[in-house]
Amino acid sequence: MADQIIRLKPQSVLEFGCNVGRNLLALRDSAPGLRLQGIDINPEAVEFGRTERGLNLAQGDETFFTEQPADAFDVIFTVSVLDHLPNPLPVLREMMRVARLGVLLLEPNLGAEGKVLQCFNSQTQDSPEATPYSYSWDYPRLCEGLNVTFSKQHYPLSGTKLGPYYWLYRLLKK
Repeated sequence: MADQIIRLKPQSVLEFGCNVGRNLLALRDSAPGLRLQGIDINPEAVEFGRTERGLNLAQGDETFFTEQPADAFDVIFTVSVLDHLPNPLPVLREMMRVARLGVLLLEPNLGAEGKVLQCFNSQTQDSPEATPYSYSWDYPRLCEGLNVTFSKQHYPLSGTKLGPYYWLYRLLKK
């Protein structure tokens, strides 16, 4: 993600759903001059990232965006966050309002929308159980009317049940 973000030449970056800040650390190492901030709902993870990693993290949820001015950050990104929201569209709209350049989403897509109960892999005929509170969203549909340049790239992750189904979605302001 650090390489994808740096290509946009931002000065400020927000990670929504940062946990302890692992992605922000990679960004700090790759581009030390960036103004970085992270938001996460887990208070223990936020405290660890602050004290042990020296990161600018705050506890919060999607309401954080409604408190921010337009274009407050150059780039906002997520890694497997919107797939845990039952209605991501309002959050996506707010993220686009708060991002000056755009939003990068690294999120799973199983080819259909709705709650994920099982991840069926038609190639292997494997059907492991899904993580509770996981959803698959049609991001091209969600982005209609957002006035963005939309692109996607298959971006599989290792170490998760939904790993083969991850895509990187770029929503850049026109």
